[in-house]
Amino acid sequence: MNLVRANIRRCFRALCAGEVSFDEEFRLYVEANAIDTSRFFHSSTLTPWPTMYGTPDHIRCIQKELFGWYVVRASVRATLMAANWLVAAQTLLEKTLLGPASAAAYTCAYHALHGFLALNGRVICDPYYWVGPELVPLAPALAGVLTDRNIWRFEVRQRSHKARWLEVRQLYSSPRAVVSPRFTELFNFLFAGRIRKGVSLQEFMRNPADNRPQLVDHWEEFLTGIAHIRHDALYSSFGEDPRVVEALVNRDTFSTAGLTGQTQALTDFGAALLQEVAAETGTILAEIDCPDRLRGWFFISVHMPWMDNVRLEQISDPALRELVYFVRDATIPPEAFRGGAGA
Repeated sequence: MNLVRANIRRCFRALCAGEVSFDEEFRLYVEANAIDTSRFFHSSTLTPWPTMYGTPDHIRCIQKELFGWYVVRASVRATLMAANWLVAAQTLLEKTLLGPASAAAYTCAYHALHGFLALNGRVICDPYYWVGPELVPLAPALAGVLTDRNIWRFEVRQRSHKARWLEVRQLYSSPRAVVSPRFTELFNFLFAGRIRKGVSLQEFMRNPADNRPQLVDHWEEFLTGIAHIRHDALYSSFGEDPRVVEALVNRDTFSTAGLTGQTQALTDFGAALLQEVAAETGTILAEIDCPDRLRGWFFISVHMPWMDNVRLEQISDPALRELVYFVRDATIPPEAFRGGAGA
């Protein structure tokens, strides 16, 4: 995250210094294709969503020097969107509406995931603007990936829940990478009772502590499994813990007390991931200086498309509530733009 923070600071220093012009490559592209760009741009070449051009093998972003703006936008928007879904998940869980609660908990985690990815240098651009002769988007989604050289590279992405979760695996491709505890905690719950790959039952029985499943061996199964929970919740209205259901069917247990386990674990995961994103976003917002002339534009960027106002008073965890309050209030524009948006 240190590299991402440095990139964000560089971006906002450039914005504070004044207008940032288009690069020569883009000017030549526009001239060669006779493209009218007047409907796209605001001050400092900013648009609510990133603006891309080029070819599948050579994707370019007009705001590549200002892409830190879109990191902050993504993390702020993720924080605000995830918060209401967490409230919904906790409310539904209290009423043991497990299918709807599981769907809401997943949605909280899914929004928080986008903020988490952005803060780790992988901004999902969906939607985005595409500047081309026919103005037809290149792909369903694009991703801005921050390289070790502090340069943004842009790549094609598919629009699917599995694809989003599998993005996490790319963050931890290096053996030196330290996995966020949020993921290991959920993994340990979902894979409890299983045996480490390549270990026999006899070995496991002799030394269970050292032979439990390891996340590094199950990344794809684990991440796609999170997406499957959403599918079951939405389309089968199923939010009960499948292991407990199986045990009941097999008459291995006669108690239904554990049926909420998976939904509770997913709710806790969403809350913890949201807290991590909100805390890092708040730290960044406290460090940067957004010019007054752009604060209204940033508010529009965050809230496009429009979302419900965050029900901050219903967030049960006081620490998380304060973090979300700070993120929201730090992005409210000057009085001229305020209206009723900050209510």
